[in-house]
Amino acid sequence: MSVNRQSFLNQCFIQDWVDGSFLPFQLMPDEVAQSKSVNWQDQEVMGRAFPVKGYGSSSARTVQLQLLFCADLGIDGNTVEIPKIAAWCMALAYPDYKSGLIAPPHPVYLQVGSMIKMKGVVGDVVVTHRGPWDFDTNYGRIIEVSMSIQEVGEIPYGLTEVRNPDFSPKNMAGRTEPGTGKSSGSSGATPPSKI
Repeated sequence: MSVNRQSFLNQCFIQDWVDGSFLPFQLMPDEVAQSKSVNWQDQEVMGRAFPVKGYGSSSARTVQLQLLFCADLGIDGNTVEIPKIAAWCMALAYPDYKSGLIAPPHPVYLQVGSMIKMKGVVGDVVVTHRGPWDFDTNYGRIIEVSMSIQEVGEIPYGLTEVRNPDFSPKNMAGRTEPGTGKSSGSSGATPPSKI
């Protein structure tokens, strides 16, 4: 069975939920880690050897990934613009002052093939520049972007949705598409504008 690498990479990207710009993965990360924790409340009962656990809440699902970008491995034969990618990634952790008001950092939409499709906010981002160095731009020709993204949404998922993921238009109703703010069937649409 042949695997179309480019077709798979086209389904792997981070998109700015507000302005629609997006960053496709150049290479697949070695690993993508998902984590979530549960907050249990102890209910003390006199004479009982251990407390009764009452469900309090759950933390946001957090996805951690490390992306590698190399100036010499352009998708579609184009040279990768390392300075632009580094700036775009770092900007995800900054507030938006464009309107003259203080707006929080933009939410993002993360898609990793059919494994992960979620709206979230960036918890932290680290951009590491590596040699060899390009003396024309004064940037390393390789950057590693480490990022954690925490899931957000108006309609929370439950056990049933997580065990049986369904990204069909019917199930995605009420969720909005990145870059549009409009209700739509699938938030995994092809992103409109690449950085």
